Amino acid sequence: MNQDKPLFVQSDKTMLLDVHSPRAEEARVRLSQFAELVKSPEHMHTYQVSNISIWNAAAMGKGYKDIISTLEDLSRFEIPQSLLFFIKDNLDRFGAIKLTPYDNDYHLLTVKGSLFKAQIISSKTLMAILQPFSEDSFLVPWYKRGEIKIQLIKLGFPTDDLIPLKKGEKL
Repeated sequence: MNQDKPLFVQSDKTMLLDVHSPRAEEARVRLSQFAELVKSPEHMHTYQVSNISIWNAAAMGKGYKDIISTLEDLSRFEIPQSLLFFIKDNLDRFGAIKLTPYDNDYHLLTVKGSLFKAQIISSKTLMAILQPFSEDSFLVPWYKRGEIKIQLIKLGFPTDDLIPLKKGEKL
C-alpha cells in the first residue's frame, strides 16, 4: 500500500479518487482519458470504466499499456484481475468489426477473429439481418446499417463504420 497514491481501484470497475491527495488533479486528468466521472461528493470522487469509455480511449490511441500504467501509477492497491481482463477484452473488440461499402444494395461487415465471429453467429437477432459472404464477412442490407450497429453494441462490439455519408437533396 502506498499512501501517496490517490486512487482505490475496485473490482466492480469503479475507482475512488481521494480529492485531498496532492496528486488528485493529475489523477483527474489521466483518468478522464479512459473512465467517466459518475459521482463527485466532497471527499471522494467516483469514476467508472465502461465499454464506451475504453472504446473512446482506444479511438484516442490509448492502448492497454497506457491505461494499465496509469492505474498502477495512481492506485494504492493491486489492480483487480477482473478489471484488467475487462480492459483488455474491450480494447481487443475495438476495431474488430468494420462496415464498408459493397454495392448499391449491401454493405460489407468484416469481422476480425474467429471468437468474435462465433459470438456474432450465435446471435439470432444479428443472423436475421446478416447474410454470410466469406470466411470473415457478411453482407448487410443498406437500410439495416443503423440497426446492425445497435445490435452489435448490445453484444459488446463497436463498429468501425467506414461508409461515407451521401449528400442528400437540398431542401
